[in-house]
Amino acid sequence: MPNPSPNFTREELECPCCKALIVQPILLDGLEKLRATARDIALDIFETIIYLPVSSVYRCPLHNAEVGGKWDSAHVYGKAADIPLGLYGLSVSQHRYVITRAITMSGAFNRVGINRTSIHVDVDENKAQNVWWDYYKKEAE
Repeated sequence: MPNPSPNFTREELECPCCKALIVQPILLDGLEKLRATARDIALDIFETIIYLPVSSVYRCPLHNAEVGGKWDSAHVYGKAADIPLGLYGLSVSQHRYVITRAITMSGAFNRVGINRTSIHVDVDENKAQNVWWDYYKKEAE
């Protein structure tokens, strides 16, 4: 089966447990735009070429439950992607800077979640728009 996108393989996008694939074209368009913008930023600032590997794009309901995803996760509908950080010789912090700057500059996503070692982006129109959040557990006081 051919890749659904010029720069992302089916293996990157499909569910890791059952190999099923549902992915919305608007998500792929946003990822392509984000990839090009992030590549330009990394080259300009860090003089390094980066790509935009993605993980956890489509998750079947079973896999979503296994990884602790919410029942209405955008991943279950092929509307979300997680971008791992700390690759291409960049620290996690440097890579996070490149990706968050690229998200802002490209305008490709308006729903963004920040994790310690990844960034979640999604295009779920049924959820709050123009939001950024984090997944950090609050320290006990």
